[in-house]
Amino acid sequence: MTGISNGAGFDWNKTSEADRLDISNLGHVGKYKGSDVVELPNSFTDETNAQKLLDDGYIYMAPINGDKPVKIVLEGKMHIRDKQERDWSTTKEYYRKAGISVLAINHMALYENTSL
Repeated sequence: MTGISNGAGFDWNKTSEADRLDISNLGHVGKYKGSDVVELPNSFTDETNAQKLLDDGYIYMAPINGDKPVKIVLEGKMHIRDKQERDWSTTKEYYRKAGISVLAINHMALYENTSL
């Protein structure tokens, strides 16, 4: 994310004091058009930490106050029953309806920094 603040066309004289402090302390701007900017660190593919999971050249942006892209719904109460098996053992079965949905939202963005 520091590549954006040091990239071509970036002018320190046009930034506010709050933005300069955010860049100094966080490494990126803390607010954009009134919304908080939160960096989610990149993960690694395995425990050796040799290869990152996502390409560092991309920044995925999503609003924090918008609709959540994944929704989980639980319906009704939990139903529990004891079941007697043929070998006289008893098992408990639990049942509750659940649903999941992935929304296609149009207010997300992807920024590509080709210099990385």
